[in-house]
Amino acid sequence: MIRIDFKFDNITPEEARRMQYKLATNLAVYRVFLNGYSKNGYITFDESKLSREEVLQMLEEFKPEIIRERTLTPDELIIESLSWKNTAAA
Repeated sequence: MIRIDFKFDNITPEEARRMQYKLATNLAVYRVFLNGYSKNGYITFDESKLSREEVLQMLEEFKPEIIRERTLTPDELIIESLSWKNTAAA
């Protein structure tokens, strides 16, 4: 799995919600968060089912800038998703 963090040049909150829903309905996408207010977000997806180029093409109109890209194992994805981890770190 790949996680890509983005910064967007041109996205509104409405467009972010619409695109987040569209991406979330794709079975290759595990996690997606797009914020139209802060103009950033991330997507975690299975690279064997959805290519990096396809993701970038879907987000093309918002002029995404890749901030960070990393490979995740299923274990890392689960640990990132645990609510206790998020509250303990805060």
